Amino acid sequence: MPLKTEIVPPRGQVTDEQQMCLEWNRTLLLKELESDCILPLLRRDGIFDAADEEKVLSKQVRSEQNDILLDIIENRTSRGFDAFLSALEETNHKRAAQRLRGSMLQVRRDSVTQLTEHVLEVDNESEVSSTSSHENEILQLREIIQQLREENSQLVEKADLLEQAEEKISTLEEQIDELYDENAALKRTLKEMREEIDEVKQNAQIEKRSFETKLRNLQTDREMDKKAFERNVVRMNSMFSKLQGQLSDVESKLENKMDRNQSRLESSENLNVSGRRPQFPTRELVLYREKSSRAGPRDGKGAGKFGKGPKKP
Repeated sequence: MPLKTEIVPPRGQVTDEQQMCLEWNRTLLLKELESDCILPLLRRDGIFDAADEEKVLSKQVRSEQNDILLDIIENRTSRGFDAFLSALEETNHKRAAQRLRGSMLQVRRDSVTQLTEHVLEVDNESEVSSTSSHENEILQLREIIQQLREENSQLVEKADLLEQAEEKISTLEEQIDELYDENAALKRTLKEMREEIDEVKQNAQIEKRSFETKLRNLQTDREMDKKAFERNVVRMNSMFSKLQGQLSDVESKLENKMDRNQSRLESSENLNVSGRRPQFPTRELVLYREKSSRAGPRDGKGAGKFGKGPKKP
């Protein structure tokens, strides 16, 4: 496969108009150009070769790189100047490109004005010393003057339009800068708001987890209290049932004992009536009689000899 041959850059000076444009705008170009963006396009168009690119990039300071780049452009003919102007537009160096184009129009307008003045001077001189042999040349010069005047008028209109466009572009650039600043401020504000929202979300999640934990603890405590209450109810019911059973047993025993005491009392009274020696009541009988005297007669019968009930006939 044959090797790709590199295009040989053109050699030669740019036009006088292009030279004047570069000189008028050299300070701006040294300040604003970014050579690392422009060099690949100039190499693509065959205006620079590898040695030119290496020479530019050998400098570390941007203004020095741009100075060497402009020096090389001045020695690459008018085709190199046009390629350089196109590269500026492609790499977003719009301000520099507009300044160069505006300078070109200004230079051409000045050149046309100077040429027109020169032709008028020649025309005036020819009118003083005109002969038949110079009439054709004078007519041609007048036609050239008319064409130059028309071109000058067009250039003036284009220059005015270019100035208006530059003013609009300058205004738009200022507005764009303001919008960039506002956009940056909005981005910072948005970032801060997002950070605050994230912090609020984190705090909310922490509080939610804390609340859920407290709620689970309360539910657990409630269930435990409920179970404890149910156990206490069961235990109290059991104790109540047990006490009822004991009370019933005590009442039953008391009734049986009272019945026995009553039988013994009646037997003792019957013995007294039949003439037998009275038997003194025992201590239990005395307590029973006292209790019976406080409670009143039972079944319509008195308490006997030692009680307070009615006497037997």
